[in-house]
Amino acid sequence: MSITWKKIPGLDDKYDASNTGKIRSHKTPNGTKLLSIFPNTRGYNVVGISINGKSKQIKVARCVAKAFVPNSDNKPEVNHINGDKTDDRAENLEWCTKQENVTHALKNGLIPVGEDNYKTSMTNNDVIQIRNSYRIGFTLTEIANSYDVTVQCIYKIVNRISWKHI
Repeated sequence: MSITWKKIPGLDDKYDASNTGKIRSHKTPNGTKLLSIFPNTRGYNVVGISINGKSKQIKVARCVAKAFVPNSDNKPEVNHINGDKTDDRAENLEWCTKQENVTHALKNGLIPVGEDNYKTSMTNNDVIQIRNSYRIGFTLTEIANSYDVTVQCIYKIVNRISWKHI
């Protein structure tokens, strides 16, 4: 793949993105400088830039998408098509809505669900037991108290708003 560089819109012509996912700066006296890319706390590649004397981190994928991926529908988010959030090649990026991004992630197993989700304290067996308890007449409040969760949590489980796969 040959490397193509384009100015990143909105960054005062100071920075370019490549179609391969690299970012360079024009602010050095000797011309351009390739910027270091590093992962943020959520695992996305970012670079440090300076705009109007203020330093900030920006996502590489967003820079590459702004430079190379048309956004005629003015969608607000960038999706990594192959699910690899470190693959910032232009051909792997698309503009999307929040809902489209979440749907893509769920469809491709990128968001852990059920007991695989690190935020849950329940197991698949707990969910089955909760639904059985409700069927035989226990109230949502009684079930919530026995699992030390909110009534809303139990309501969502019983009505298959959450834990749909069980």
